[in-house]
Amino acid sequence: MTVIQDVDITGDDAQNVIGTIVNGDLIKTQIRFVRGQPAMYLGPREIRDRIADHVPARNHDLIVKTLADENVVTLSAPPGSGRRTTAIAALGRVTPNTDIRLFSPDRDEVGEIKVSAACGYLVDGDAETGLGGLADAVRNAGAYAVIVTTARPPHSIPLDPPDPIEVYRRRVARQGLGTSWIRWDRAPVLLSGASPADARRLADIASAVTSPTEAEESFRHWSDELSRWFTQHREPHDRALLVAAATLRQADPTHVYTVAASLLRRLDVTVHGSGLAWCPAADLRGFLSAATDSDQVEFRRHGYTDAVLRHVWDDYPLIRSDLLAWLAALPDDPAVPAVLWNTLAETFADLAAEHDAADQIIRTAQTWADNDHADLAYIALARTCLAPTVGGRIRTAMYRWSRERTLSQTLKLTLVRVCEPLGQTHPSIALTRLKHLATNGNRQVRDETVEALLNLAEDHPDETLNAILTWSKGSGVESLNLRQEARRRQTAALAFLRWHLTPEEIDPHITIPAWRAALAYAQGPLLESTLKTWLDTTQTAPALTPAITWTLVEAAEERTARYLITQTTHWCRRTRTRRPVYAEIVVPLTTPWWRRQTLKLRLHARSLFNR
Repeated sequence: MTVIQDVDITGDDAQNVIGTIVNGDLIKTQIRFVRGQPAMYLGPREIRDRIADHVPARNHDLIVKTLADENVVTLSAPPGSGRRTTAIAALGRVTPNTDIRLFSPDRDEVGEIKVSAACGYLVDGDAETGLGGLADAVRNAGAYAVIVTTARPPHSIPLDPPDPIEVYRRRVARQGLGTSWIRWDRAPVLLSGASPADARRLADIASAVTSPTEAEESFRHWSDELSRWFTQHREPHDRALLVAAATLRQADPTHVYTVAASLLRRLDVTVHGSGLAWCPAADLRGFLSAATDSDQVEFRRHGYTDAVLRHVWDDYPLIRSDLLAWLAALPDDPAVPAVLWNTLAETFADLAAEHDAADQIIRTAQTWADNDHADLAYIALARTCLAPTVGGRIRTAMYRWSRERTLSQTLKLTLVRVCEPLGQTHPSIALTRLKHLATNGNRQVRDETVEALLNLAEDHPDETLNAILTWSKGSGVESLNLRQEARRRQTAALAFLRWHLTPEEIDPHITIPAWRAALAYAQGPLLESTLKTWLDTTQTAPALTPAITWTLVEAAEERTARYLITQTTHWCRRTRTRRPVYAEIVVPLTTPWWRRQTLKLRLHARSLFNR
């Protein structure tokens, strides 16, 4: 048994300020939002769904043959060419009925391939980290990998993508839209020179609109209509009304005027005539070509609101920095009601991510958190941490923040919650950030971390359990002081206890680190309840008794043995059938040696007397 110096972390940290906590319903909403992001693993059913409307590339057979012969093939093609779907289809052909793992050397270790079950790997060849040793690791593991890259490295196969019109027709047919959409004569015109991604987008638009005309306008981002509108309305306050309405998506007319006026203040525009110069409220919907049968100002035409912001961004480049800064500052504008803030944060996050403004997202999220706008900071990070353009830099910022002891309490709490949607796709990345937040956070942060761990465990039980057991062991190779190590181990212990795993659900032997941490840092009703459940299992499942008792004895340390002895004694009291279990736990833990021998003799005598 190891002697560990006692560390009291009750009420620890100078940072005992209660930070603002993210709204629970908002977390569920953003998790639904990120469900559309690629999963870390694709199972056979998901693979079938992904390739159900797949149209093979013109050189698909060459790709499959190379993969089958060499286990690894490098596929070079620009984004949007169907390279990921081609890779998944090739892996599904060569190694059917097995999982496909999305692998990036920026976050994953090549060594993991050596110890993992054979599967297919879809590898990010554009990652900054090199791919040294990957091909050999894949071949030695009997696995297969498709490396997807934008570059043209030696021995790569340039993808010859399928005809986009065939991609469109296959997808439309699968959606059951009928022959009129399959034979739509404008589709070949719109898709001339387009990519497979454009074809999929057109098919998805067709499934969401009410007419071919609307589909064509939406596919072309309403460019002709918006160009005409901006040509006809040259006054800045008129244009500000359209930008405000598109930003809010659906809002009361008064709020549209308020936000539009805020934009003009940001642009330092003075409206001559003040409020009388603006479009009258009664005419606002018609002026903006919004829905006329609604009390709100809203655009029901597919993709129109996004198209407005895209048009402003593309056609007026000098407004770009002001547009993002304006959106970021709106929550602090006293004229903007709080009911609009979440929508504005979503618009900011989506626009900034689309246009690669990672630094702006990071600065704004930190500012919002520092101003106790936890929900807004959460939206900004949760909606962008998986974005193809900025996601890597957002995750890096989250990692850097998670290691800062002096980080604001609200931002710490926000990061914990962002790890939930992040963990839907990248559990290992989320768990690393949660580890550091627990290590450097106060009790409130650690409690929120436990909640996040339990939520992650619902979809990723193996990764979460492994993290809990690893944290329970302490610092490992990291340089942590006693207080930091205690925080980490206590968080792991509480997560383990609140998970309520039973010996029938898990091999007891592997839980020794968690029990050791629980006995050291989580004594109380929760530990007593869990301990009772495990001890009760020795009576309902006797075959597990040796594993349970051995685990508990090994978990006890010099300073915690007395606690375990006391709890076992209470459990055993007045129940003769429990005495053998009591003996297996209490005897090895009793010190010094002469007390242990005395106890053994007493128990032996009692067993003879009771025969």
